[in-house]
Parts: sequence; structure tokens; C-alpha cells
Amino acid sequence: MAKTYDELLSELTKTEEGKNKINIIRNALLSETMDSFEQLFAIISRTTLQTLLRVSFYAFPKKVANPRLFTLDEIDFMASLFKVDFDVMMKFIRKTQKGKRKG
Repeated sequence: MAKTYDELLSELTKTEEGKNKINIIRNALLSETMDSFEQLFAIISRTTLQTLLRVSFYAFPKKVANPRLFTLDEIDFMASLFKVDFDVMMKFIRKTQKGKRKG
């Protein structure tokens, strides 16, 4: 059975393993060494982030493929989850947008 929003959020924010994952992502975002969602998904699963953002199974891959489709609320939630400023998360989103245009 799939985990609920509350179970996933608790698992990420309250367990030692979850806290470590958030810390790794936070450090990578702050040091600007994370360049893609693929790197992010190597640390936290795609379905976990999709569930936490409350984005549908069909819409989430489109947003990952075209990051400008993320709403400001979704970017703000990710910033809060990964404990970085909104501007840091926005910079990551813009960086992934540019990467998609080059590729």
C-alpha cells in the first residue's frame, strides 16, 4: 500500500535517514552543485516528491521535463522542505530549465 502524505513527510523530517537526505539536498542546493532533477531523485525518490507536492502521477513528469511548469507554491514548498531560501530553490529550477533547453 502506498504511503500517505503524512507518512512520507514524517519519514523525511523525523527519521535520521530522512534528515540526512534533506541535509544532503540542502547542501547541494546551497553549494550549487545539484544540476538536475535526476541528481535530486538519486537522493529522494520521484514518487515521494510527487506525493509531497500533491501533483498528479501524470502532471509530475511533465513538470520535471519542463521545470517552468512548477507553481510558485510548489517551489516554495520544496524550499521549505529542503530548508533553503525560496531564491535558492528558484535558482535551481531556473538552472534545470536552462539545462533542458541546451539538451
